[in-house]
Amino acid sequence: MSTLFFIAVGFLTSIVGDRLFLLQTDVVAETIDTIISRGEKYYEERGNKENLLRAIEVLKEGKDSLKKESNAQGQDSSNNPRKEAKICSMLSKFYYKLAEYHNATLEKEREKLLKEAQRYGKEAVEKDPEDVGGYYWTAVSVGKWGSMHPLRFVGSKDRDVFEDMVNEALKRDPSYDFGGPHRALAAYHMPQRLRMITFWGDEEKALGHAQAAAEKSENYLWNHLTLARVLWQSGKKDEAVEKLKWISSRDDNILPEAHFENTHVKDKVKRYLKEYSDSGKIRW
Repeated sequence: MSTLFFIAVGFLTSIVGDRLFLLQTDVVAETIDTIISRGEKYYEERGNKENLLRAIEVLKEGKDSLKKESNAQGQDSSNNPRKEAKICSMLSKFYYKLAEYHNATLEKEREKLLKEAQRYGKEAVEKDPEDVGGYYWTAVSVGKWGSMHPLRFVGSKDRDVFEDMVNEALKRDPSYDFGGPHRALAAYHMPQRLRMITFWGDEEKALGHAQAAAEKSENYLWNHLTLARVLWQSGKKDEAVEKLKWISSRDDNILPEAHFENTHVKDKVKRYLKEYSDSGKIRW
């Protein structure tokens, strides 16, 4: 046979191989999209703890099956690193929400969930260094742990992790999670005393970030509750109470995609206003 024949066969084989690889990649991409869509569907009903647990289960099962499928095809497990990173950052987010809203009184369980949120957030950043969610949900999970153990947090490496992660998120998208990076930094810099011996915070920075968050997403009530708390901690109690009254007047469904979170905030505000009316104090 002629050399030309073998060259032609090799060329056709290369084309077929490339098309097969692209087809396999498209299938994996479609699978990832399906996993993400199913997870998001359950997450929409996150007010029910079981739905949030199911969302986590769907994403973890999908993540594991993707890895097995890639290994079976002899492919790199990260042919779609951005979408795989999105699955990880979604898991980080879902674990954080589970800790924040459904396990608030169970300290050990809450810490365990926050550790999972941190683990998946860091994995998201490893897969895609531009994944904002990976940075952000890692930061707020570390920060939430810090709010539970403030004295340990102040002198730990976790403080550095928080600062690095939240600033990376802020740099990439300050509007992420309804102004979340600014909101997280406002809470971080909020003036406070730790056991009456250590003063912590920066009033100017806290106020600046809280106002920036409220400007980024006026209808996300956590931003305004954060601002109210900064005002209170800064000694501006009358302004803080006025802000709480403003929050209580807002429609629950002013931001449909955050109806669950806004309802939670309004429940808190109702309790705070009653405490203030009864005693002139607020236990934040």
